[in-house]
Amino acid sequence: MNSVIFADAADGWAYGPGLWATHDGGVRWHRVHTHGRSVTSMATGNGRVIAVFARCPAGQSCPAQVYSSPASSDGWRAVAGTAGADASVVMSGQTGYATASHESTRQVLLAGPANGARPWQARPLPCRPPERGSGVLPLATAGTILALGCGGEPGVGNQIKRLYLSDDGGRTWRRLARLPFPGYLGTVSLGSARTIVASGGRSDVYISWDGGQTWHTSPSLRRAERGDGVAAALITGNDGFVLQASIYDKHIWLTRDDGHHWTPVTVR
Repeated sequence: MNSVIFADAADGWAYGPGLWATHDGGVRWHRVHTHGRSVTSMATGNGRVIAVFARCPAGQSCPAQVYSSPASSDGWRAVAGTAGADASVVMSGQTGYATASHESTRQVLLAGPANGARPWQARPLPCRPPERGSGVLPLATAGTILALGCGGEPGVGNQIKRLYLSDDGGRTWRRLARLPFPGYLGTVSLGSARTIVASGGRSDVYISWDGGQTWHTSPSLRRAERGDGVAAALITGNDGFVLQASIYDKHIWLTRDDGHHWTPVTVR
């Protein structure tokens, strides 16, 4: 297992590639049978949990589909209209979102009720040709705002990449300033007000405090080992963390001031 997520004080899951669940706050865990599928992403909200079930591990291309369950039980059911989903899923209110590859060449945004009451519908993505690659497009939500990352084909530590924001469920998009060329786009996270962070393989952590008009790096993160990649996330109004994909530098970097300053904490 490489990820843990909780919906509330009682209901949680450990996943990647298998799936384990607890419904008593972690006192007892049990294995959820996925019939040989890998769980690559999960999201929770409003008493519901959704997940991507794939026939191969995350990072590989293979058939996948979104499944949904009440958070308090293990009643997993496939969501109609989500065949071809990529490796990530998010929720905003009662709505779930995932990117997907249709007809082998066309990437779309899938959106629909997280409980699977109706089939999810495909909506076109805003990525322009130079921003379209073969990787999974990262998604993030904060309230009613949906963020999408577009990245072109990576090479020699560089990639054309750009973020888009939508406040109407992906029907229309606002194009943000282009991210710096160095590094690959892997994760996107939204914080309070207008703070956005983007990170990935061989990349700095890029931060915007003005809703994506300008991008910055934090001097306090210059010592972070980014050779194998970093993953940054904002978890509350001002708090966030950076994980390093390094076997040598065993640090987690924490911020409590909206990403302006970061402090390393040693993992032993």
